[in-house]
Amino acid sequence: MKIYWIVSNYPHRHDVQAGIFYRFFAEELVKAGVDLTVIAPTPYAGAVLAAISSSWKRYHLSPKEEVVNGVKVYRPRYITHPDEAYRGIPHRFMLRALKKIDLEKPEIVHGFGAYPASYAAVEYAAFRGVPAVTTFIGSDVNEYPQHNERSMNRFLHIVDRSSKVLVVGAALADKVKSISKTDAEVMYMPIKSLDSTPLSKELARKTLGLPLEKFIVFYAGNLTESKGVPELCEALKQLDTHSDIFGVFAGKDSPVSVKYSTLPNTLWLGLLEHSKILDMMAAADVLVLPSHNEGIPGVIKEAGQMNLPVIATNVGGIPEILGTDRGYTILPRDVEAIRKSILHVKNNYVEATEAAQRLGEFVTANFHSSVVVKKQIAVYNEVISRSDA
Repeated sequence: MKIYWIVSNYPHRHDVQAGIFYRFFAEELVKAGVDLTVIAPTPYAGAVLAAISSSWKRYHLSPKEEVVNGVKVYRPRYITHPDEAYRGIPHRFMLRALKKIDLEKPEIVHGFGAYPASYAAVEYAAFRGVPAVTTFIGSDVNEYPQHNERSMNRFLHIVDRSSKVLVVGAALADKVKSISKTDAEVMYMPIKSLDSTPLSKELARKTLGLPLEKFIVFYAGNLTESKGVPELCEALKQLDTHSDIFGVFAGKDSPVSVKYSTLPNTLWLGLLEHSKILDMMAAADVLVLPSHNEGIPGVIKEAGQMNLPVIATNVGGIPEILGTDRGYTILPRDVEAIRKSILHVKNNYVEATEAAQRLGEFVTANFHSSVVVKKQIAVYNEVISRSDA
């Protein structure tokens, strides 16, 4: 079974977190015997751009070819610009870059996300004369199609050209159906099994240099407004009278992090490797994810693995994973709800840890790689059988 993935990003030594959830899934499929090649078209960034922007520098330094844990990875360069999804025609440049790679004909081209990566993927599948599979993961359904008429038409084109449409949660399946009248199948992104027993809370805090006596509120992800980071910061500011509450943020620096970097009783760690994220979860008392839109966030699945209580907004697939008793859901953009929920968890920690244990059981049953990989291979076999008929 020869499969090509087209993704917008994939981790490398100069950017260890970009597309990390793709890497876990790809490696598990390869272990299961799938002949998988990952192609991550990467913006061309010369020395000048690399010198003036950290993002462009990561593009510039990304390896053009490598094999990582059995996964073949190509990063063909294409010309683009900031805000490419909403301006210009980057899919054409992506497609041109894909055509230049000298690869054997696959049996399936599988694109992830919406525009431009999955648009280029369905066009590349047509060029190679093979079926396309598309997986939507969150904002590509919740936000992108609604941006303007062109975005909607591009989204519908991807759906129409796909032999199979997959989504990472039931809420996204409903959304795809309402937009395109197309049935999408839920295919969760698997979670990486823990490599070792998590550190105790005390040891994790000592290792990371965190205060032992504080109640630590942890956030990991993009430090942007759409992730609700300003609301979380405002809630922590209101909680400043509670001197034992301490906020820790992990994520790439942004205008939001710069604005709030002087907030008392907070620590901004920057971008962390995955192992350090897990160490932080071992050290923390609660994970807070106040996003405005989501699919099914990997960080919540990881919190479940670590038996860490979760507070998150009831958007996208979050209610699907937290349910009614596996965590605490709040409305988005609600500073007061974040503040009250943090205090509730702090004052009712036995209840919160019991909910976290139920979340861990749910994650194991639904997101373990052995479960998801088996389902994904079954989908590939189904698509291949239909294309051969």
